[in-house]
Amino acid sequence: MMRIFEQPRAGHKGSIFLALLAAFACWGVSAAQAQRVIASTNPARSELITAAVAPSLPPAATLAQATVPAPVPEPSLGGNRRSLGRFEISQYGNAVSNHFGQWYGGGLHLFLDPSRRLNLMAEAIYERRPGEVEQTGVFAANIHWSSWFSTSLGVSGGGPDNSAAFFPRIRYDVNGSLRTPIPGFWLTGGWTRLEYGNPVSGRIARGGFIQYAGKVVLQGMVNFNNARPGNRKSVYGSGALQYGQEGHYWVGVNAGGGREAWQTLGLFPFNAEFSGYNLSFFTRKWFTPSFGMVFTYNYFVKHTAYHYNGGEVRFFWQF
Repeated sequence: MMRIFEQPRAGHKGSIFLALLAAFACWGVSAAQAQRVIASTNPARSELITAAVAPSLPPAATLAQATVPAPVPEPSLGGNRRSLGRFEISQYGNAVSNHFGQWYGGGLHLFLDPSRRLNLMAEAIYERRPGEVEQTGVFAANIHWSSWFSTSLGVSGGGPDNSAAFFPRIRYDVNGSLRTPIPGFWLTGGWTRLEYGNPVSGRIARGGFIQYAGKVVLQGMVNFNNARPGNRKSVYGSGALQYGQEGHYWVGVNAGGGREAWQTLGLFPFNAEFSGYNLSFFTRKWFTPSFGMVFTYNYFVKHTAYHYNGGEVRFFWQF
């Protein structure tokens, strides 16, 4: 969820936003520039951001790689805290079809739990594509106001002030989660704003749920995207299932699909639209009480344009 989760996020945040410039190179630079804003409204390039419900789950997405989030038990203000925080190192790579080359990157990720009511996250991420390298940074805070309601606030950015940039110049995320009377059932929702170089920007509104049932966690979410200029609207849905126990192992799958729409830039703007889907598998394994590893496989298809296969490896230390 994760990092099922704005997954951006798958980023991969959101993720992870939420895409591939080269897919529209045959239409010229104008079409390629407008395509960038869709990169961050697509879960396959921007990790979904629904971490508000999870005490130790990062609430903002990496924008570089879609990943399945670190699973955690159902949120609670009671009980003993397992640790003060977690540090992770990641590395990923994607093989993109249609001669678009190898895309790879990585990052440093710090998660802090100073209290049962407050969780913090900071990330530094880079991505290298043929002929260019971009970086982004993320900071987020998750606040548990009560045992039944929490919010997460995130800001990220670092992309150049250029309408053709891959990473946004700045991105804001606001998310919330609400416990319902149904045992283990939470409602989630949020809003994202992305700003690239003028005039390219994007908005994402989302709604969904999380169901905790013993060792099983089930999540569903729908993103309602608005790409500007043109106010082009589209919808992308995703779902995830994971099984395991915190401190031992987790395995899971995340799948999504939908439509992307935007307006190209240039002397003669026109509307463009594609459909696609993404599929991810992940496993998180603790080798000791404080050290473990995560492996994620990602597959994404944009019909008639391109597809990619990719994987990510993470090592984590809890302290």
